[in-house]
Amino acid sequence: MGVGYYFTQQLYGSGGVSVGSRHVYTQYKDSRFSGGHYHVISSEGVLSLETSISYRILDNVKIGLNYNTIGGLGFAAEFGFKTHFGEK
Repeated sequence: MGVGYYFTQQLYGSGGVSVGSRHVYTQYKDSRFSGGHYHVISSEGVLSLETSISYRILDNVKIGLNYNTIGGLGFAAEFGFKTHFGEK
C-alpha cells in the first residue's frame, strides 16, 4: 500500500509499505549425515518500506530508481500502453 505524487509533469515520487517474507538458507557440518552436512531453510514475515522516484522521458515511458528495505536499490523502467476498450 502506498502513495504517489507528481512533482512536475515529468517527475514522480512514491512511497509505500508492503508485507513479504525473507528466506534464510543455513548449512551445518555434521558427520552423522551421509553428505557430511545438512541444511535448514527458514523463513520469516517482514514488513518492507519502499520509495521510488521516476522521470517521464516520453509520454508512455518512465525510468527511475527505487529502494526497498528488503531488496535494496534498484532501477525501474515503465512502459505504458493506452487502450480504448469499450469505445464506439
